[in-house]
Amino acid sequence: MKFGYLNYGTDPKNKHRKMFVYLQQNEAEQMLHRSQEAGIDAHIEHREKTGVWLVSIPKTDFDKAFNI
Repeated sequence: MKFGYLNYGTDPKNKHRKMFVYLQQNEAEQMLHRSQEAGIDAHIEHREKTGVWLVSIPKTDFDKAFNI
């Protein structure tokens, strides 16, 4: 399955983490679960103001998560 992330970047709350940005909750949740199944410490957050879903992962796991 190809994910429809909008973008990715550094987590503004923690410079040691990266974030994938999604418009759809189900896509963000799928990324969260796949990342966690791969042993990545992933977290999800919803930004009410912008309506986007964020999946945060450690920078050290970025390549692994990107390839999920």
